Amino acid sequence: MMLHLAKQLLSRLIKHGAILLAGVLFMVMSVTVQAETSMSKVLAKQPDTTCKTGLIDAAERYIEFREHRLVAVGELDNEIVQVTGYQAYMDRDVQLMFAAVPVKLAAADASEPSDACQITVEQVFIVDTPCIAAREEVNRFKKWQFMGRLSPNTFVLKHPEKNIEQAYLTGVLSGGACQILTQEITQFLTPNTPSSAASDDSQL
Repeated sequence: MMLHLAKQLLSRLIKHGAILLAGVLFMVMSVTVQAETSMSKVLAKQPDTTCKTGLIDAAERYIEFREHRLVAVGELDNEIVQVTGYQAYMDRDVQLMFAAVPVKLAAADASEPSDACQITVEQVFIVDTPCIAAREEVNRFKKWQFMGRLSPNTFVLKHPEKNIEQAYLTGVLSGGACQILTQEITQFLTPNTPSSAASDDSQL
């Protein structure tokens, strides 16, 4: 609706000779279109539910304006929705996985539970350095807390402020490189209002 109104205004501005203002509006429209990820297209046939809104919101936070491609996993009419794909950074491609599960959240005032959606986002990528060095190389992880080891080859980091986000670093190629899996789990309640505050940690 907003894009349609903007197009009408742009047409009127051009008709009346307001070329400069029309140009500015065209730039704003372009940004608006680019900000939409392909998650909306992947879920186009899905009914408008909290989970659909939550997945679109998560994709926009993580992908932003980067080149990417998303595809649905399995049937979209299932209660659990999974979407996978990739996003491109300047120095690497990152695999993505989004999953959504409807849940009920208990209300603090003992009223009826609220309809919500548990959104899980995972990113997987490899850096050309051992995992110990990767923690310092990837700016995102410099202040993350060391939680321990899952195995001799894998250790776990946790976001210093958000308990909802962790990273698993595993040595590959005889320890010469590091595979990194990040996982964030949020409870999405209403459009643009996840119960856990979003951050810019999607930057690698």
